[in-house]
Amino acid sequence: MLKPLLRLLNRFKVATGHAIDEPLAIVDRIVAGKHTEADLLLLRQILAIGKNQYLMQLGKYSVNIGQGQNIQIGDRIYKGARAETIRRVFQEVLDARRIRSLLTHNEFAARVEQVALTNHQGLLIGREVLCQELKNFLSGTYRVIILHGSGGLGKTRLLLSLPEIIPPGRSLWFIRNEAESIEPELASLEHNHQYVIVVDDAHRFHLLSQLREVIIQSLQEAIEREEGEEKLRERNW
Repeated sequence: MLKPLLRLLNRFKVATGHAIDEPLAIVDRIVAGKHTEADLLLLRQILAIGKNQYLMQLGKYSVNIGQGQNIQIGDRIYKGARAETIRRVFQEVLDARRIRSLLTHNEFAARVEQVALTNHQGLLIGREVLCQELKNFLSGTYRVIILHGSGGLGKTRLLLSLPEIIPPGRSLWFIRNEAESIEPELASLEHNHQYVIVVDDAHRFHLLSQLREVIIQSLQEAIEREEGEEKLRERNW
């Protein structure tokens, strides 16, 4: 693992005509607002996520960006505006490298057509009853719906018809199967809005357990909000 990284850094040195800087020197330039595109390119290569989103590895240095005001890199501690500058740049670097986990309907449809053995653009024939049942489910109190069947029966084609099926006022998102994480993007969705979240080929999706935890947490939060609103109404009454 180390040798390929060294070769990568050497190639970077040849391409730029400059020696590779100590990572802390790049951090110093970030703090001073003098970092370059070459610095950001190197950060994308050597900045690695640790066990959680706050722990990282910058070359040989451990990084803890934490949830507070301070950032620790190796034995250095950055505070205040300097810490916020580092946190912002590091997040931009990670965002540029991260694969989005949520897809719009158009993005999902384009991906389907790229890998499909058959064309999904034709009319949906003979599925009127199923479409109505699905519409009724989505309009009801069901939180999770599983659509199962053998390959080639038209499950994906039915999912492509969801914009015509989902109740008004709800937003539709499809989860990318190769997503590295789904929790941050799902957590960023508006809590007071209703969504239909779709996983196609769920048997190939390795983050089902994470999705389950997000759903359970959202249900608990919804129940707590409803209980809080009920208590408020009782007091006002």
